[in-house]
Amino acid sequence: MNKYAKNILRAYDNMLEDLERLDNEGSTVRIDCTPAIATYALPCAIYKIREKYPNMNIHLNTNHSENIEDGILNDNYDIGFVLKRPDDRDLIAHKVFEDDIVAVAPANLPLERCIEKEVLQKQNIILLNGSTRLRELVDEKLTELGINKERLKVIFELDSIESVKSTVLSGFGVSFLPYVSVKKELYTRQLQRFEVKGYQPRYEVYLVYKKENFSNNKEIKNFTDIFKQIGTKAFC
Repeated sequence: MNKYAKNILRAYDNMLEDLERLDNEGSTVRIDCTPAIATYALPCAIYKIREKYPNMNIHLNTNHSENIEDGILNDNYDIGFVLKRPDDRDLIAHKVFEDDIVAVAPANLPLERCIEKEVLQKQNIILLNGSTRLRELVDEKLTELGINKERLKVIFELDSIESVKSTVLSGFGVSFLPYVSVKKELYTRQLQRFEVKGYQPRYEVYLVYKKENFSNNKEIKNFTDIFKQIGTKAFC
């Protein structure tokens, strides 16, 4: 019942936003997005879109991929960015880019550029918690390499990329994070990137929206059309 109550409240809030939008002669696009993309990639793209459509109000929320799909289907949000192609046929999905999940360590940690899995098992490891798509992909790749996760020295499982990155920057261990989230720290050499032989996970990002809403909602069409034009070149 809690799930349905939240949907009702969200629908009510959306109605109030739509009424306010009509009063202000503006348009609103509600976006639900995975944290990695919302924090490190999408803000610059939204800025470019607002340059073309200055009256478009964009409300950005962060969520897990499966919750995002439910929110789009229930009309709580107009557009979503998820890390896995949806199975539901009522959703249209466009792949927008791919990114690496890279192994990173403190800059001062003495570590070879490419290590064997036995060396990884000796490191203190900080991971995202198990409820995220990114963690799922990391676990899948480690299993493929024949690494027993029970033998890894996982000292923290944290709920956000920023908290994991901060812990690595503080020198407490190594981790696996989206490249887009650590490229600045790698460039400034606050972090170092290393490789585990055979470990090369990637993730895909999809823009999704409800099929029946695309032709009926000018704002959704405008947003998706220009996003396809500017592509990932507009990402931060």
